[in-house]
Amino acid sequence: MFYGLLDATSGEFAFTNAGHNPPILVKADGRVTRLEPTGPVAGIFPLAAYHSADEQMAEGDYLVIFSDGVTEHKNRAGEEFGETRLTKTLLEAVDRSADEICTAIIDSLITFAGNRPYEDDVTIVVLRRAVTTPRL
Repeated sequence: MFYGLLDATSGEFAFTNAGHNPPILVKADGRVTRLEPTGPVAGIFPLAAYHSADEQMAEGDYLVIFSDGVTEHKNRAGEEFGETRLTKTLLEAVDRSADEICTAIIDSLITFAGNRPYEDDVTIVVLRRAVTTPRL
């Protein structure tokens, strides 16, 4: 489970990651940060403690939250798509909209694996902090 809250004015992004695949934060300048778990997988330990962490999202930065069905999708040879290919796709899409980034990920999965059926859910959420123009 992953929960995040973005302050659209300041760009502060507070999150808790309960064992979810680390979402990938791509900075407008191309730097990549993984939002690592802040506690164990949800539901495993009844008294587990979770803490929050903070990241700063500048204008143009974007966050990609994805299920393991994305990175574990296999091609005909049984090779997984993996996080390296996902990150490469994200860096190639740095100037695109959230919708276009999502489409780029799906296109990369299809290019990698062809028409092979997915063995798990493929869920992708892209959050991009808007670039605002100064008021005159």
